[in-house]
Amino acid sequence: MRRLLKPVRNERGATFVFFAMLTGALLSLGALAADTGLLYMARSEAQRAAEAAALAGAGLYKGVEVPTKAQVETKARDYAGKNYVGTAYLSKNDTSVVKVEVFEAQQRVRVTVNGTAPLMFARLIGIAQMPVSAVAAARVTGAGGATCVKPFTIPDLWEEKTGGSDKDGDQVWDSNETWEYTPGVDRYKRWADPESNDMTGYGSQFRKDYNRDQGRRITIKVTNPQDNTQIEPGLFFPWDMPGSNKGGSDYRANIAACNDSTITLGREYDLKPGDMKGPTFQGMQDLIALDPKATWDEANNKISSTMGMNSPRVIKIALFDPEEVSKSGRQKIRFNNIALLFIEEQKKQQDPVIARFIKYADGVSAGNGSLVRRLQLVE
Repeated sequence: MRRLLKPVRNERGATFVFFAMLTGALLSLGALAADTGLLYMARSEAQRAAEAAALAGAGLYKGVEVPTKAQVETKARDYAGKNYVGTAYLSKNDTSVVKVEVFEAQQRVRVTVNGTAPLMFARLIGIAQMPVSAVAAARVTGAGGATCVKPFTIPDLWEEKTGGSDKDGDQVWDSNETWEYTPGVDRYKRWADPESNDMTGYGSQFRKDYNRDQGRRITIKVTNPQDNTQIEPGLFFPWDMPGSNKGGSDYRANIAACNDSTITLGREYDLKPGDMKGPTFQGMQDLIALDPKATWDEANNKISSTMGMNSPRVIKIALFDPEEVSKSGRQKIRFNNIALLFIEEQKKQQDPVIARFIKYADGVSAGNGSLVRRLQLVE
């Protein structure tokens, strides 16, 4: 009897039980970590899809054409459908999977993406997948500056009311017309966001022959001192860019290549007093040679180039309030817009530089711009 009551001193069985329990716990932790990783990955994929869709939809507001709400939503859904969450691409037309909210007055797009994360070890207890969700919002906002701006500027368009100078009544400064901006008589209001019906600047709907001036031919640099398409006789509007010498060599280089200085709206810059005829022609020839076969497609009213909008002949030009300039010669000038144009031609040194207005330029810095725009995530 005493032998039966004697404690068992062999602990090998207890060790085996403890090891089995520990192994089970470690395997459970490993399974939990693996499934958590899958959940995290699927959540990241959903966030990526929501951000891409929101940026794509809101990006339509950067163009000259104001998109409809349906166009913005379709664009956002198309981009969402190019992304996958878990093991499947998103069903772009399923509103329970991709929800798109368009706030037109704010030019803001909010996208909610709902997907599922496939699980591995949770399947053992009957849980094959878990829902994941992500939200992103993007909008187009004003920006106070831009880079790669070219070293000449043009006056923005105004409503000419003096002396019947606008002979054909199209509110466009034509080569056979002489306009002179008269404060208090003529009327000028730049394009701005939100848009109103009384704007006269490029990009507005004030003129009806082109839709928001897209494709309009513009003289952006004259060579003749008496050219009618300049706001003051003898003023040609080349200007000194930051970080550049005042001579012709840097001026020519800034035409052909990108000067990455940020040009800020409202800041004063120096106008050059001369016409810079030679350096302008040389710089233009260098620029056109970078994409010599590019043309303007009249039928479709857009650039025709193998490079598309990445063509070096698509340039940024600063615009200014016509009231800024009232004399010729060296003076300070402030810009209030930056436009995107296509350089069409300058056949000879004595010829003007002709371009086509395209749309608003992209901005790079914070501030209150109008033609200068930037796209950003806000949620």
